[in-house]
Amino acid sequence: MIKSDSPGFFRLMVGDCEVTVLSDGKNLLAAAKLLQGDTARIADALKSNFLGEQFETSHNSFLVNTGDKLVLVDAGAGTLLGPHTGKLLGNL
Repeated sequence: MIKSDSPGFFRLMVGDCEVTVLSDGKNLLAAAKLLQGDTARIADALKSNFLGEQFETSHNSFLVNTGDKLVLVDAGAGTLLGPHTGKLLGNL
C-alpha cells in the first residue's frame, strides 16, 4: 500500500482496504440533464450563484487494494464520453 496522492488519483483507507480513486477524465454536461425540477427555478439558482448552464463532471474508477488482491471497479469509458476522457490507464 502506497498511501499517497497525485493529481490523477486520490487514496483513502476504508477499513483495512486502501481505495484509490482514479480519474478517467472530465467533460461538460448540461445542467438540464443533471438537475431535476422546475427549470426556471434551476436557472435562477444557477444565475444567482454565478454558475453557467453547464457543469464540469468527473469520471472516476476505483482500485481496491485488500493487501492480498487488487480489484479494479469500472474500467473507464475510454474516449466514449469525449476527448477529455480516457485517462484511466495513464493514471493507473
